[in-house]
Amino acid sequence: MRLGLEGEESPGVVEGVRFLRSVGLGEKAKVGKRVAVIGGGNTAIDCARSARRRGGKDVTVIYRRTRAEMPALVEDILAAEREGIAIEFLAAPKRLFTENGRLMGVECMRMTLAPPTMNSDPVTVRAGAAAFVGGAQCHAHALNTHKAPVLCE
Repeated sequence: MRLGLEGEESPGVVEGVRFLRSVGLGEKAKVGKRVAVIGGGNTAIDCARSARRRGGKDVTVIYRRTRAEMPALVEDILAAEREGIAIEFLAAPKRLFTENGRLMGVECMRMTLAPPTMNSDPVTVRAGAAAFVGGAQCHAHALNTHKAPVLCE
């Protein structure tokens, strides 16, 4: 599943489930020192923890909502944080950027939650023009438990 981000066709972009399958089969999954995971579900947390265990030194989960809306199991989120994985809440990826064909980072937008309507959860909206950039050599994103791309150099 593609997110429609500029730069997501960069070399090393792999689906999260494929990454986790590779890990489960004992294959050597290539992971950079800096890892960004986009998403807040169980697959995203599993990708982040697996990347950390495979040598990712600086692993960050980027999630567009708050902790309260995060669908991953609470005990797995807490375990990830104990393992040194950072979670960046209210952030959404805008683009992935490369240099000389190498994934170098992720540009994110700050988000905010609008009040829910009668028939919906809170809606995520951009918080002004705020943006920030984080470096990543390996980048993962997870939208749900079935389709979670992982982007690695």
